[in-house]
Amino acid sequence: MRAVFLVFWNLCLLRRGPEIVPTQSWFVGAVVMLYGMVGLYLAMRFDTEPDLLASLSYLFVTMAVTASVTWFALYLRQLDGRFPATITALFGCDLLLSLLLAAVVQFTGPPESPATMSFAALISVWSIVVSGFVLHRAMNVSWTVGMVLALGIGLFSIALGNVASPA
Repeated sequence: MRAVFLVFWNLCLLRRGPEIVPTQSWFVGAVVMLYGMVGLYLAMRFDTEPDLLASLSYLFVTMAVTASVTWFALYLRQLDGRFPATITALFGCDLLLSLLLAAVVQFTGPPESPATMSFAALISVWSIVVSGFVLHRAMNVSWTVGMVLALGIGLFSIALGNVASPA
């Protein structure tokens, strides 16, 4: 367990690339499932009027869009064989950062408090930087292109998630 944690922690600190992430199907599935569960917890925690169906649909759409666009970008560069490691790295790092946010939210007060919102913003920026780094390494593109891709994929998935959510 410690070794898995260190893989994602080193990715979050930009020390290692997505090539070190295990790609067994059971591991990818476990990371995706855990990421979904923590994402659902945070969505229900941060929402002023929690709606399970709306949170589930938003989460499912954002994850599906992120995975689809990432696969398509890798396919265009003829690197689609790197998809399992890349998506596991993206979701695994977001899982780790989401767990950090979930832990801190317990101490910073209600979701609308300035401390909670500031920490959530900081984690969001860190997540974009990590995603840009992962895409930069997985696609063999410059750091800038990786960051632009990460920001674009993030904004696109959020936009489609908001459209799909019945809230």
